[in-house]
Amino acid sequence: MRASKGISLSEVLIVVAIIVLLAALLLPVFLSAKAKSKEVPCISNLRQVHVALSLYAASNEERLPAVVDELLLSTPTLSVILQCPADGTMGANLVATGRLGLKISYFYMRKDAGFRQALSAADSNHGVAYCVMHGTRVETLGDFVPQRDTLGLVLRLRRDGSVQHAQVGRWCGPQTARGRIEGRQEWSLLSDTHCVEPYCDGLIAPCEL
Repeated sequence: MRASKGISLSEVLIVVAIIVLLAALLLPVFLSAKAKSKEVPCISNLRQVHVALSLYAASNEERLPAVVDELLLSTPTLSVILQCPADGTMGANLVATGRLGLKISYFYMRKDAGFRQALSAADSNHGVAYCVMHGTRVETLGDFVPQRDTLGLVLRLRRDGSVQHAQVGRWCGPQTARGRIEGRQEWSLLSDTHCVEPYCDGLIAPCEL
């Protein structure tokens, strides 16, 4: 009887190479599925924010709240759904989080009446709130203050209650003695239309990635 041969080194290496190749192919799929799973509850949260906004407007002569504080006062239970599942920070919206003492992940359009009028004139179905936790976050120098900026996917809650997947990158301003100004342009986070001066925050063109 012929003795059976053991597994050769080349066969082991082939098996290891196949496993590594499969892992490399499947890992991005798993990561994408994990990220997608966090989008679903975030979209649900934003739609509930729209319901709260509609109820607020119905009770206030169709006027939307100036800041998210007003919305929370009218709907205290809303604080839970203002937290995105993908937000691993103490609250992505640092200003609202610090002011309210609650973890606030979402951003609400600025209260400046001129900004709102210009935005509505350019885009009747513009965004009213948005989440920046689903894109690629990078360090930038916005208004010479280090901040976390968003490249890529932004979830945008629009006037009609729909949630839009928007691709938003960095924006740049003119070169100054202290360097180039770059950061998030709020207009682009709320609408795909071209920004109307003077509401571009000094950021007038998309930065080269």
